[in-house]
Amino acid sequence: MHDPSPEGCARRFELVFDLAEAGILMMRENLARRFPADTAEAREARLRDWLAQPHDERIFRERPVPR
Repeated sequence: MHDPSPEGCARRFELVFDLAEAGILMMRENLARRFPADTAEAREARLRDWLAQPHDERIFRERPVPR
């Protein structure tokens, strides 16, 4: 259920950052598997490049809330 209180908003905001961090960690592991010969510095450069890429706006479009 949607909690409009400041505490509920804070929890959702924290969740957004937790999910973003999880996504970055997953991509870091993915790059390690895809490029096993890369140094840690090269892998971090690939990660920075990935983070800097423009994202497809379609994934951010508004969607109806399931009821």
